Amino acid sequence: MSYKLILKGYDEANTKGTYYIEVDGAEILEIDRKELKTILENPPHIIREELTQDEAEKLAAAVKTAGIKCEVEHVQFDLSKFSLVEE
Repeated sequence: MSYKLILKGYDEANTKGTYYIEVDGAEILEIDRKELKTILENPPHIIREELTQDEAEKLAAAVKTAGIKCEVEHVQFDLSKFSLVEE
C-alpha cells in the first residue's frame, strides 16, 4: 500500500513566522527554502509519494511541528496514466 504527503500551506496557528517555517520545513523535507516557499504559497502540492504508512505519518508529524499544514492520503489505485479518450 502506498501513501502520499500533500502540503496545504502555512499553518496560521503557528506564531514563529513564515521564514522560520520555511527554514525548518526545508530541512525536514531536504529541499531548498525558496522552493518550499513557492510550494507553500501555491497549495496543495504533493511533496512525497510512494511512502509507507509509517513513513508518511512520521514525515507529516515533523512537517506539522515545523508549522506546515499537510495531509496524508492513501493511494489505492493510480489511475492517472489511463485515459478514457482515444488518441
